[in-house]
Amino acid sequence: MAADMNPAYASQEYLRTKLETASPLEAVVMMYELAIDSLNAAVAQLRSGDAMARAKSVTKAQEVVNELLMAVDHSSGASYTATLVELYGYVQSQIIKGHTEQSETAFQNAISILRSLWEGWSEVQRQTAAESTVEAAPRTASGYGSDPAAFESRDWTC
Repeated sequence: MAADMNPAYASQEYLRTKLETASPLEAVVMMYELAIDSLNAAVAQLRSGDAMARAKSVTKAQEVVNELLMAVDHSSGASYTATLVELYGYVQSQIIKGHTEQSETAFQNAISILRSLWEGWSEVQRQTAAESTVEAAPRTASGYGSDPAAFESRDWTC
């Protein structure tokens, strides 16, 4: 089967294109979704005993959380940036614990925090989308800037 006819390849290309064309805020929301999906997959793989697939899902989740961590804009002086960095550190520790100790509870702790953060960013995205219908230029709410090339070097598929 040719690469362009492979469903996994097509899905990967779709996601890559979607990330490259997303606004910074949309990209952040998508990254939370990817991390949550990867950890949900890790839980399923933990239950099924598929350690190799779980390792791949865990690695993907860690990479996404690392990207989110690097995107925190400390220059804004916002008081929540330090808290966000601490949360990402805790999420990373729970991901590692979930994988090394085969702890579904640790994975669920990480998912719970990421889901709460996703809900907050999704609400900001909804509000921004509503405002952008009135305003000429949408505002960004992350440290990614306007360069979609920041995502090109990563494989964000599960």
